[in-house]
Amino acid sequence: MAVTTQDNLPQKLRQELEPIANKSGLTILDIALKKAGKYTRLVVTVDLEDGPGGVDSDQIGDISRLLGARIDELDPISGEYVLEIGTPGAERELRTDRDFRRALTRNVEIVLEDEKLSGKLVEVNDGKIMVETAGQPHTIEKQSIIGARTVIVMARGH
Repeated sequence: MAVTTQDNLPQKLRQELEPIANKSGLTILDIALKKAGKYTRLVVTVDLEDGPGGVDSDQIGDISRLLGARIDELDPISGEYVLEIGTPGAERELRTDRDFRRALTRNVEIVLEDEKLSGKLVEVNDGKIMVETAGQPHTIEKQSIIGARTVIVMARGH
């Protein structure tokens, strides 16, 4: 599969790699080629298929070996490249229903037309979410959300 043009390489790789990720309980969120000087970085972003929780370091190690082996078989990039496999990180944008379900019980920041709410995402269903701020629940229609992301809140020491 040695490819000299890289226009549709991410899509072709996704077709090859997604079944491997799915068998491991993961999904591929993104595949990107990034130039780094004379080298190319092939960046594969994975996550759990759905629901709350996170991908642990053992899962990253396992999927890195599996995807790396398949990419080596395919030999998709001419020249040298670096393969990077990771997750979207602790702080991430929430766009899709899946994103919101994955963020359940996490701290989020929700931007609406006239306010910004920060709190814990406690419910996701039927086009609505519920965010608890200072112990008070706020039900928000997803269509009214301008922006949303998970946030890390650092606990203060006493």
